[in-house]
Amino acid sequence: MRLEKQKQAHVLYSGQKNESIGMSLDMDSAQVLMQMLSKNLYSDSIGSTIRECASNALDSHRRAGVNKPIVVSLVQNDSNNWEFSVEDFGTGLDHYDVENIISKYGKSTKRNSDTELGMMGLGFKAPLAYASSFYFTCRKDGMERKYMMYEGEETNTIDLISETDTTEDNGVKVIVPIKWGDRHDFLKKIKQQLAYFEDVYFNVDDVDNNFIIHRSKLFQFSELADDEKLHICLDNVYYPIDFDKLGIDIIYIPVGLTFKITDGLFPTPNRESLIYTKETKSKILKKLAEFSDYFVEKYNENVTDSDDVKGYLDYYYNSSREVQLHGKVVDLNNLKDYITIPFAKPKLEGVDNWDISTFSRHEFNYLLGEYKCSYRYENTRMYQVKESNWGRSVSWNDMDKYHFKMQDGMRGHKKAYLREMCEDIVTAPRINGRNLSRVSFIRKTKSYPLTSTNNKDCYYDILKLTNYPKSQWRSVIKDFQYVESLLLNPIKDADLITPPQDWIDDRKANTVSKMRATKAAKGEKVEGDFTCKKAEQLLRYNDGRNCKFVSHRINIEAIETGGDTYVYTKHDDYMKLDDLYEETQRMPIKYITFSQRELDALSKSPKVTNLVSYDDFINGDEMFVRFITALYCHRFIQSGDTSDIFDKCNEIDKVKTKLSTKLKEVQEYSRAYIKGGRYESYKHGYKLLDHAEENDLFNAKIYDLVQELESFFIEHPYVNNIASVLGSHRQQDGLLDCLAQLFKCNGVPINSYYQFVKHKQEEQEQE
Repeated sequence: MRLEKQKQAHVLYSGQKNESIGMSLDMDSAQVLMQMLSKNLYSDSIGSTIRECASNALDSHRRAGVNKPIVVSLVQNDSNNWEFSVEDFGTGLDHYDVENIISKYGKSTKRNSDTELGMMGLGFKAPLAYASSFYFTCRKDGMERKYMMYEGEETNTIDLISETDTTEDNGVKVIVPIKWGDRHDFLKKIKQQLAYFEDVYFNVDDVDNNFIIHRSKLFQFSELADDEKLHICLDNVYYPIDFDKLGIDIIYIPVGLTFKITDGLFPTPNRESLIYTKETKSKILKKLAEFSDYFVEKYNENVTDSDDVKGYLDYYYNSSREVQLHGKVVDLNNLKDYITIPFAKPKLEGVDNWDISTFSRHEFNYLLGEYKCSYRYENTRMYQVKESNWGRSVSWNDMDKYHFKMQDGMRGHKKAYLREMCEDIVTAPRINGRNLSRVSFIRKTKSYPLTSTNNKDCYYDILKLTNYPKSQWRSVIKDFQYVESLLLNPIKDADLITPPQDWIDDRKANTVSKMRATKAAKGEKVEGDFTCKKAEQLLRYNDGRNCKFVSHRINIEAIETGGDTYVYTKHDDYMKLDDLYEETQRMPIKYITFSQRELDALSKSPKVTNLVSYDDFINGDEMFVRFITALYCHRFIQSGDTSDIFDKCNEIDKVKTKLSTKLKEVQEYSRAYIKGGRYESYKHGYKLLDHAEENDLFNAKIYDLVQELESFFIEHPYVNNIASVLGSHRQQDGLLDCLAQLFKCNGVPINSYYQFVKHKQEEQEQE
């Protein structure tokens, strides 16, 4: 930054001049001065450290003509301690530069530059405001030197730590150790201070390098910035606005006003804020006015005449004036004191004479003041809204709450039909993120007269007709009525809704069904009912019995629509069902018995697929196929040749996954349909296995799988022997090796990834 020197001093003397004394620095106070210029200079030590280091790096790139970005990092070092660093690839520094420039307070190479921000020779020392020491590595002309700058007892000091040859490009890397707990503050300040910096690569968690900076001559907006207030970007450096010094209220708009270094704004020596001179304030306020008018123009571009009555009314009802700025909402009311151009006023197509801008917010209630809510559907109940109810008024901006308009009454089929329509509306998917809890019907209850002598609402008062020539009164009233009609148009007219004939027929049928249900509740027999006995759980032990049969009444239609299968016999054959009752408890099967009279009546009724006789059941019903196949699997699992194998599926999986998968499939099918237990638990079911085999009543896939496994274990009996000791034996790995070797010797492929114990030991030794 170019520093303009004072060319002439004007001194007023009172008395005679005897002597002039030149001022200088007291070298005995050097450490105190250094502390003032480093540690005590900055009020925001973290923010200043980040800004100064990054600014110096970018200035170096500009000076060297380098196009690549600087690197800003917030990472953990080898000791797991957090560090902040900035690395550039610009001009670099040699030992002479460090000794004669970096080490000097007030020494700067930028005072004659209009493109660089530094001029005080203080920025490089900024990290000392945060830490008592920091490191910097300098590369120049094939030499790399590492230094440490720290606070000494008498003076701040720079130590040369190392010096080596290098082939890397020139550049400087500043490394600042971070105190415990300050990482999040550094992250926040990196986003704040560097939000508008170009040519920066962030090696920082939570910072996406794809963020966008939107720039214009008036303002800048950065997706990285988190300041919600208006601020200033002085040559892309962030500065908060001191609204008190500017003499204005805080403006909550998250953008930065654009200024260049040459615009006459100057930062304080610590570059944390601006110097608010009279000229500076004037320039900021001028830019603020231009900025405000810019957004009003943007707003006005989107204000057009249309037929959108809701948007039209919203504009005049609401005082907010908002525009979108790259995903952010800018409320122009924040800028009302600085706007110099008027807001555009939209017109509604078809409204030519009425000036709605004269309406106050309260007067908007007149728009639908002729209507009241007459019926309401809520909590499955349709009811009439009483005149005394405060909730009868209809608001123009709540039209999504009113679904019907009507003048006629509501009774009979129509009332029931409308109730169903209301239920569909209430249970429909969410609208605008919220569920509707009720549906309202509105009715016109009055009409505004032109004038009134008894303090009733009238057009003369509502529309302030005194503001218009009498010749326009009719047109103004028509405009008002037209707006009213536009608000009502989207609402369905319930008077035009007629229940369809098929719906009426269904309702009558449902009425009959309810009557039947009422009879059933009273114990009266209705059409489709049959008296039977139903198998139920024994309440106490009864030798030789698994269930008891209790008098019951079933309905054919109820059975057909239900999910259970009903298996029946005559009363005398109940023991056939008793035997199956216990064995099929896991399945959706009910067992019932009929008298011969009921069976004769049943034969004349329409056939129901899930009501089957015992004979039909055991001769191929889907439920029987599942049961008997599961029992076939159970017998195979319980047999002596395989009993141990199924318990060791997980161990076998390590050697031969294909075998364990088949075993698990058989086991899972069995468990799905029967409760398990020992062989003796299925005496009746096992009797039916021969019947099933003779008639091929098994699930073909599962049956073939069991057959395949049975043949395999007959051919390889050693599998069960080894499985019997797997899982508990100390030499389990050796047993698995034995099984694997036996498989290989007998031509049975094993898992390609299986490793024998010897190979495992060799790998462990190598590691």
